[in-house]
Amino acid sequence: MLTVILLPWTWYLMRCLLFPRPPPELDFETGGLKSEDSRVKLCGTSLMQARRHNAQQIAKRRRFRGIIKVQLVGAAMGWALLFWVLWEMKGSPTELRTFDPYDILGVQRGAELREIKKAYHTKSLQHHPDKDKDNPLAPVLFQQVSKAYAALTDDAARKNYENRFPGPVTKFNREAIDPGLAIDERCRTSLGQGAMLALSAVGVSVTVVVGLLAIALQMNLDRPFSAPLVSTLVPLGVKRNSKKPIVGDRMLVTDLEQLVVVMTGTGTPVADPDRAAQGISVFAGGEYLLFDTGPGVAENMAAQGMPRGALTHVFFTHYHSDHIGDFGEVMTTSWIFGRTQTLQTHGPEGLKRVVGGFAQAYGPDMVYRRAHHTAAVMPTDNWMPSMNEFTLPDAEMNMTASDPAPLFNVYSKGDLKVQAFRAHHEPVVPAVGYKVSYKGRSVVIGGDSVMTKGHKDACRDVDVCILDAIHHKVIEMTAETFKSMDLSEEEGASEYSRVSKMLLDTIDYHSAPWDLVELAKESRPSLVIPIHMVPSPTNPLMKRLLTTYYREPIERVSGKRNTEIKFGEDGMALILPANSQEIQEKRY
Repeated sequence: MLTVILLPWTWYLMRCLLFPRPPPELDFETGGLKSEDSRVKLCGTSLMQARRHNAQQIAKRRRFRGIIKVQLVGAAMGWALLFWVLWEMKGSPTELRTFDPYDILGVQRGAELREIKKAYHTKSLQHHPDKDKDNPLAPVLFQQVSKAYAALTDDAARKNYENRFPGPVTKFNREAIDPGLAIDERCRTSLGQGAMLALSAVGVSVTVVVGLLAIALQMNLDRPFSAPLVSTLVPLGVKRNSKKPIVGDRMLVTDLEQLVVVMTGTGTPVADPDRAAQGISVFAGGEYLLFDTGPGVAENMAAQGMPRGALTHVFFTHYHSDHIGDFGEVMTTSWIFGRTQTLQTHGPEGLKRVVGGFAQAYGPDMVYRRAHHTAAVMPTDNWMPSMNEFTLPDAEMNMTASDPAPLFNVYSKGDLKVQAFRAHHEPVVPAVGYKVSYKGRSVVIGGDSVMTKGHKDACRDVDVCILDAIHHKVIEMTAETFKSMDLSEEEGASEYSRVSKMLLDTIDYHSAPWDLVELAKESRPSLVIPIHMVPSPTNPLMKRLLTTYYREPIERVSGKRNTEIKFGEDGMALILPANSQEIQEKRY
């Protein structure tokens, strides 16, 4: 019985310690529990956000550590108890002897009462503790003789015993054990007892080792364990703690009283295991809008639990590879996972060429799947996307970054409106940014661009601005380092000089951090989200440095900061309830 309880209990503790699933977070302000795997916050000062986060983490660690410590102690005590019991069994085999009263008294079955009394008299004298003082088992044997005599001289007890065991007791019908432990026959042998002792020793060792390992890793619950030992146990790419339904979170589409923004990709053209290239999911008015489809976005849509079958619109800011590379996968997987409506694509001139090219490349795949699964399962009526290519107003084509860039409508449905404005990403022409408005809430997706008057106007007093930012000074220093490694005299002759030039070329068509600070000061959006960041804030030190760089200039220039700046990360979600100023944050 102990083994049946201890084995699954120990396995449960190992899973909790090696692959922890964080418990619900504690709300700093109310002390209540928030929904699983979510964090709800109001935009406020960075100090308050930090305090709230620290309080949540401390409460979470204390609660989880306390429960696990108690269970570890209990499991260790259980295994120790099993070890002791088995050791006692091994040291006292006589106590486990089968209770056969005829065998104990040495009489045949069916013996008469006088024979039983005579045998009892002989055996009781033989095993009496006062007569057999040299035998340490004499008290036990004397007790067994007394019990056997009582069983055979009581007519009812004797009749019941003989009915239950009509023949001699063998290893096949031993069910009456005196009065010790019920244990399998195989465990009574020396080999069986040794195996059970070894099993209990392993159980104690595993419990102790796992407990020490958990303490050594300090129960880091902010993120899944990345310790080398645990990394070797988990296949690469497996996303633990992920229980997203395969069809995705349909509530994102059906809730008509909010605008939701999910960072499906916040990276750059440079491969990053923690960030896909650009892709921003927006849910409003029953529509699923996806802005750009960079490499890795389709995989993130699946991992984050996005309702791919509900995808209705894709908007492109421009046609660099890191903004379009996954369109074929997005188009196909949304169809595979139930999209029956036509996927509407929107973008400036060049859209038909790009979308048509992907459709041509993925056309054979569509034919294969329809043939394999049948047209009833994989209908192809709406497989081909529609292409809504728009042209920038002529007046904007010759504008500079300092000129106003009026918004113009590209899509609207009920309370939902999507507007575009020109971005400056030369020689990428045309390039645009977008503003999404719904029931008093708004978000701007700036695309790749230097900072323009159009961006500042579009972001004025909106709720969320999502903008690219690369650190020009860091890139200049990096480029200079590469150039110093070039030993050839001919420009561009080596790999180092080539990389140096390409790095410097990125500066003249991307915004810098101080541009976002200036926008925050002038336009006063509630929240600015930098994405496409170089260098990427992939470690705590870089995050701290960049956070200080962004926030201090705003406080210094404006004196009173009411714009929050948070680094965009894949899986970050912002929930904007309709007709309010509240911004909630969640993780997908």
